[in-house]
Amino acid sequence: MNFKIALILDYFISKGWKVKGNGQNFTYLQPAESLHLPKDFLLEIPNDDKLKGFDLYINRLINDFTNIYPEINSDELNILFSRNNSIIKYRIFDPENSDGSIGINKFIDSVESFKNVLYNAVNFTVNKRAIFGQTKSEANEYLKNCRVLQSEKGSYINRFEIPNKPLHTTFDDIDTENVNNKLFNVLEFVKEEIFVETNRIKFTENYIEDNKEFLNYELLKSIKNIYSRSHISNVEYTLCTKDYTRDIVTEKVQSKIVYFNHYLNELRDSLFELTTFEARGYIKKLQSNNPMSSNYNEVVLDAKRLGIKLPIKFHLRIEEYLDAIEAHKEHLEIKVSGKAKEYKTVIHITELETFEIISVK
Repeated sequence: MNFKIALILDYFISKGWKVKGNGQNFTYLQPAESLHLPKDFLLEIPNDDKLKGFDLYINRLINDFTNIYPEINSDELNILFSRNNSIIKYRIFDPENSDGSIGINKFIDSVESFKNVLYNAVNFTVNKRAIFGQTKSEANEYLKNCRVLQSEKGSYINRFEIPNKPLHTTFDDIDTENVNNKLFNVLEFVKEEIFVETNRIKFTENYIEDNKEFLNYELLKSIKNIYSRSHISNVEYTLCTKDYTRDIVTEKVQSKIVYFNHYLNELRDSLFELTTFEARGYIKKLQSNNPMSSNYNEVVLDAKRLGIKLPIKFHLRIEEYLDAIEAHKEHLEIKVSGKAKEYKTVIHITELETFEIISVK
């Protein structure tokens, strides 16, 4: 298993244990008062994790603790004591899930929705944009380092081992600890801001600026989908690390879905109005009545490769349109920005600010 002393000590100290002394062979830990162990009880942690029998000793320690305290999960301690990863889980406690089972369609929908939540949490953390951030490679690298764990007893629980260490990609480095904390900060915001029925938010530039650490349209929409796609009302989210545990409980959410949708629509419209939309992609369609004399030549961009599902439409002047024709012939990537509006089938950049052909290096 390759348990690590530093990870073990970090875990116990985060739970309120204190270092009582350091001997030649052991570090002695005094238990947290909340555990109600004898006052003279000391936990001995060997100082050398390379010693023969070290892993066996820690395995016995894990078994003893999980027998005394059933709320402590042995699988999770095995992970937290051996590698710098974390565990994230969500517990569905609707009445129909009280026996620990779940319908297959609801299971598939909830897992797919939660995968999208993780994906969008990476996007938001890396690019810090409130809408349409494009960091597909970073998000995929994060997901590649996630693993599904065995479920737990009691209501229906899904558990995932998630990275808690830096990941390196071609484009950017990912501080996964920031990603995990960002997700739970946004979940807490949803609970305290959106699920409070007395709140009726007026979206202003000040509101968006004051809450920019929590406002990302795609992430919020994917959180909403956990409930709406699977028709779930009650979910508890838990993040377990070697340093802390965070719990967020949401209840009776189905009654709040209508307002959640309203909130998302208002947020999306406000973001398009107040922020600059940026996108990269490849030309899908060129249309002009007379490219040699018209300044209203239509271009449609395909940015699905970078996570934007809808095509992007904008108009170019003569010189730029001729450049776009050449870029289309050479299959070169295009970068555009400007004020935009989202419709059912297209994103329309109504005020184009920049148009750039990205040369092949």
